[in-house]
Amino acid sequence: MAKFEIKAGASIDLLTKEELDASLNAQREPYRAVSVIRLPVLFGQAAGGVLAMGGDTGTLVQAPDQGYVWAIRHISIEGLAAGDVVSIIRAGRIFWKLAATAPSAATWGRGEFMVNAGETLSYANFGTFTSTAQIVVSGTAWQCPAQFVAELGL
Repeated sequence: MAKFEIKAGASIDLLTKEELDASLNAQREPYRAVSVIRLPVLFGQAAGGVLAMGGDTGTLVQAPDQGYVWAIRHISIEGLAAGDVVSIIRAGRIFWKLAATAPSAATWGRGEFMVNAGETLSYANFGTFTSTAQIVVSGTAWQCPAQFVAELGL
């Protein structure tokens, strides 16, 4: 801190420009760790009227890396037939159902759909499933180090 003398003879400590800049940059650091990502795109097809995609099996897994959290913002499912409904499953529990009405997509606000490290996203038919087309699941999310989630209000 720099010392400044005032007319009454007292001295006070004030931040220098460099000290203020360093303090502000330290407060911004968590925000630099947040990034917008595209979810890994999953491709699949129903077999015998049953759709089962994602989860923790297969070569491509929709899950944040260890130490990170995803705030899902958008998921789109292509290839559904009229009347098809797909359950969006987080960590083995149904989170949302998406129907084959155009567009077959859903969006969520900040912090409404969180996926923690160790949790995966999977997709399964809900009821009768008639599509024989290739099913494509894509989306976007904010990725954030787990220690900053509460601080950033995600």
